[in-house]
Amino acid sequence: MMFYQGKKSSKDEPITVESFEKGMPSKDDANEKIKSPGEMIHEMGSEYKIVTTYKEALEELVTGTYSIAWLCTASKGISKGSNDENYFESFIKAIVNFFVSGGGLIMFAENPPFIFEINEILKALPGFTVRID
Repeated sequence: MMFYQGKKSSKDEPITVESFEKGMPSKDDANEKIKSPGEMIHEMGSEYKIVTTYKEALEELVTGTYSIAWLCTASKGISKGSNDENYFESFIKAIVNFFVSGGGLIMFAENPPFIFEINEILKALPGFTVRID
């Protein structure tokens, strides 16, 4: 699972790997915990691995051990000058290859402009056309 992690001092700061895996306190009752997506995935009998960079996602995808890839993103685009930007094109190609080879692909994104990776994947998938009404 490629996972967007919230940035410090922003409204999405609570979006963390830890909150995905362990849940968060309820807004109504601080003593009550909201069940996490990670807990629900485990209850279904499935396992997952979270990665937060294109490089890590690429390394995991090429292992051939996954049947479904999840992309949970809120990115505006690759950060210029970051080490991870060098892996973006390879990441997109690996996702497309994974899908056309029979792998499942689940993508979640925030509202525009926070849909960068998903737009790029959809553009690269053969036979897909994206139309916005």
